[in-house]
Amino acid sequence: MNPDTQLRLTLPPNSQAPKLRVGDHLTANFSLKDGRTLTLPVTVSPPRPSVTLLSKNIGQSTTTPIHLADQDDLPADQQLTFSLKSIAPFPRAGKIEVSNADDSLHTTLSVASGNLVLQNPHTILATLDPLKDFGASAFGPLRLRPVSPDGTTGDWLPLVTLVRLPTLKDLHCPADTAQPCTVTGSSLYLVDSIATDSAFTSPTTVPEGFVGTTLTLPHPAKTGFFLRLRDDPTAANTVTLPILPQAASSPPSASTTASNPKFLPKN
Repeated sequence: MNPDTQLRLTLPPNSQAPKLRVGDHLTANFSLKDGRTLTLPVTVSPPRPSVTLLSKNIGQSTTTPIHLADQDDLPADQQLTFSLKSIAPFPRAGKIEVSNADDSLHTTLSVASGNLVLQNPHTILATLDPLKDFGASAFGPLRLRPVSPDGTTGDWLPLVTLVRLPTLKDLHCPADTAQPCTVTGSSLYLVDSIATDSAFTSPTTVPEGFVGTTLTLPHPAKTGFFLRLRDDPTAANTVTLPILPQAASSPPSASTTASNPKFLPKN
C-alpha cells in the first residue's frame, strides 16, 4: 500500500487501548486544517504484526585477533542467529524484513527459504548471512520488522551494526621500547585508527583510501593494542597479537656487492 494513502495514529503515552474487535464498524471524526470537519466510516482491521527481540548470537571468528567491544557489532563475514517473540501467532507465510535505514541493503527471511524456523506459534528463530545477502560492501546499522502475508508491516526494531574487519598478521617491535612498532596486514583501509590505550590518547589514524600493508604505533605495554573500525568508529576494540622482534637490517650480500660497480676492486 502506498504510504501517502495511510494515516498512522498513535495513542498518548500510558493510555489504555480501546477495546475493539476485528470487523467492527465505527465512525471516525476528522478535523481539517481549514477548519472543516469530516465523518467517515471505519472498519477495524486485524492488528499489525508485532515482534520483540528475545536474544541474538553473533559468531566471533577464531581466525582474527580482533575482539569486538560492542556486542551489537556483527562481523560482515559471520552469521547472526536471533530469536523473536510474536504477540499473535506468527503465520507460516509471514516474513521478517532486514534492511538499513535507506533500504539500500535489504533482504527477507521466511519459513519457505529456510532462514526462519517456528519454535512454536509465538517464537521465531532467524538466521542472517550478511555476506551472502548483502555482499562485501555492506556496513552500518541494520533493522528488522515483521511482515504479514497480506503485506501489512510492523514497526522497525534495531538489530545489529554490520562491520567489516581487516586482516591483521604480525606485530613487530624493536628492542628499544622508545621506537615505534609495525603492524602488518591487509584491507587496512577498514581501520579508522589504532592506539596503545583505550582512550586513544595518541592514535595512529588511517587515511581514507589507504592501500598500504603496514601501520606504525608506539610500543604497547603488553601483547596487544586497541583498534577503531571505520564502520563503527565509536567502539575501542582490542587486538591480541604476540610481539615479534623487529628484523634487523642485514649488510649487502656478496652477489649484490659484486653487481654494484662502485664496490668492484680497482686493477
